[in-house]
Amino acid sequence: MNFYGLYIRKVDESGRTTLPPAFRQGLKEELTLLAQPKDKYLVCCPSSLLRESRHVSVGTRATPSRIGEITVSPRSVDDGGRVYIPSYFRKHAEISHNVVIVGLRRYLELWSEKNWQAEAANARSR
Repeated sequence: MNFYGLYIRKVDESGRTTLPPAFRQGLKEELTLLAQPKDKYLVCCPSSLLRESRHVSVGTRATPSRIGEITVSPRSVDDGGRVYIPSYFRKHAEISHNVVIVGLRRYLELWSEKNWQAEAANARSR
């Protein structure tokens, strides 16, 4: 499945967001959220992609694991197309009321609106 496009979605009080319908088909399996200390966004990909690429265990839903500096947490998409973003990850990426979901072929990036706007401005100035 290839993911393309940019979407802005609401994050509810419990930390869930609804994935765009175009992305749900490719994320029916378990997915993994990744956070790196230096980056102010999250990466979301099918867990099988991470296992193929990294040959690592991704921990459990209750206990995120670490791969070097990267924190990973398995997630799943519910029947309504929603995925829960744990508070640690929301805080790390500074995501509050809205999340910017960017499809980058084999994975997604999840950004706060503020950080996405700064990144886009930085890219335009290069």
